[in-house]
Amino acid sequence: KRGRDPYRLSSKTLLDYLENRGGPLVNQSEKRRLAASALQTRVRKQLVDFNSSASWPVIPEGKLLAIADALLQTSANSVWTIYFILLRSVAGSSAVIIPPLKHLGKEGVVGWSEAFDQLPPSVKPRITALVCDGGRGLVLLARREGWWLQRCHFHLRRSIANYLRSGPLSKRPQLAEEVNRQVNTILLNPNPGRLRVALRDLRHLLPRIRSPHLRRILFGFLRYYRDYRTYLEYPELHLPTTSNSAESLIGCLRDLQRRARGFRTIDSFYRWILASCKHRKTIICNGEKGSKYQPN
Repeated sequence: KRGRDPYRLSSKTLLDYLENRGGPLVNQSEKRRLAASALQTRVRKQLVDFNSSASWPVIPEGKLLAIADALLQTSANSVWTIYFILLRSVAGSSAVIIPPLKHLGKEGVVGWSEAFDQLPPSVKPRITALVCDGGRGLVLLARREGWWLQRCHFHLRRSIANYLRSGPLSKRPQLAEEVNRQVNTILLNPNPGRLRVALRDLRHLLPRIRSPHLRRILFGFLRYYRDYRTYLEYPELHLPTTSNSAESLIGCLRDLQRRARGFRTIDSFYRWILASCKHRKTIICNGEKGSKYQPN
């Protein structure tokens, strides 16, 4: 072939981009002596090759716990949900990423059922517990499968903070301090007697709360408080008290979406999700080793 040899990209170009090394592709094109469109085309080809050749991580042996969360994305006036499942051995500290499921429609029990049904037949029976944000679909699935359920403490605290602010800028600081104290006691204190007192005191605080949304959140918390204390009832499972490992994965994918300035189709976004998950393979997921309760 006549002319100079073509400029070849290193196979690390795609991986560096997934790890956010070097910045957006548009900014890298001048350094690589390529037009921005040509660089994007070559990286997309590397993406296809990587997805076809890279393998998914090996699922641990023995009893498993699942950490689950979902990502909602609108594309072409349709709502899609990407279902993510992480699996960790009971005694381990690293969760493997399972191939995510792309499903048309909002998050629900049907989508979660399909996501867990795509697991290998020998894996699903070994799941003993589920850690999640308390979404209705996941809760119903856990009840149906007979899994222990650990609801995320962080999501609860964030929901309460949306309607009852604490600190110097709070409009009702005394009420906020009292609500947070009783909630923390219910979440963290292993003492049954102190738990009963905190449940009683929090019920007495409900009439003083003006926001109907916050009352609904606290009423649901009082009704299902045991789901937040599973890690205390079954310490041998080494359950985490948050679903932050799955949240962290979704946050990295949102950052990738921002750096790429969006994706034209849901299929394009999904290809990048697969590549990112295959490259990352695992996420640190430490369980609680005991009560974190510290009295005020």
